[in-house]
Amino acid sequence: MLNQPDLAQQVESPDLLGDIELAGIDLLVDLLTFLHERPGTHTGTILEHWRDHEYGRHLAKLSQTSIDLEQHRLEAEFVDTLAKLEKYRRSSPEQILAKISRGELPTDEEKLILQQKAQSTQNKSENP
Repeated sequence: MLNQPDLAQQVESPDLLGDIELAGIDLLVDLLTFLHERPGTHTGTILEHWRDHEYGRHLAKLSQTSIDLEQHRLEAEFVDTLAKLEKYRRSSPEQILAKISRGELPTDEEKLILQQKAQSTQNKSENP
């Protein structure tokens, strides 16, 4: 996305990704939001904006990484990654519980995710 900032415009609501508990998601959401607010931004502007921020070092390093994908393949990869993040977000225990609290029935897969989370929590409390 640093090399093709216009890709960020394909994300309708960057803040929805903030529900995901993965390393680096805060940076992704902040970057997407920044690019949404400033369409047509270039890599240099991004790096300058975050130069003195904790993200600056990471963004500078990422901007120097060479990506050998054609434009259409880069875009497809970006869209695929967003789809995976959205699937991950929807399958989080918190999202499943929110769905249940709205009166929706969980799928069998969602029930399994909740059972696994409960088992994991139980194991952690038994073996601190």
